[in-house]
Amino acid sequence: MNTPPSLEQHLICLREFTEIAQIADYLRTQKSEIGKSITIRGLETARALSDLMDAVLRTMFAMACQHIGRGAFPDTLPLSIVATGGYGRRELCPHSDLDITFIPHRDGD
Repeated sequence: MNTPPSLEQHLICLREFTEIAQIADYLRTQKSEIGKSITIRGLETARALSDLMDAVLRTMFAMACQHIGRGAFPDTLPLSIVATGGYGRRELCPHSDLDITFIPHRDGD
């Protein structure tokens, strides 16, 4: 891997998947490739991992919207997913957890 895939490239690859297991396999493979790369280090690695997780979370959110049906689409639901910590800064370390918050449009939603 010379340069890590961009967020858009990950989204294109993930679009083909219909099962969570496929996404998990993709995530493991891509994290391994990023970790083995000798051409990217430091902040570039953190950004590559952050982009990968952005793509995975977006894909899983879209799958959840499809699953609940009733015209639910990620762009139309009154819900925000906010990343905080290192992930929110695009500084995700290889073995870090993800700090995310789900914020509804209105209290009680």
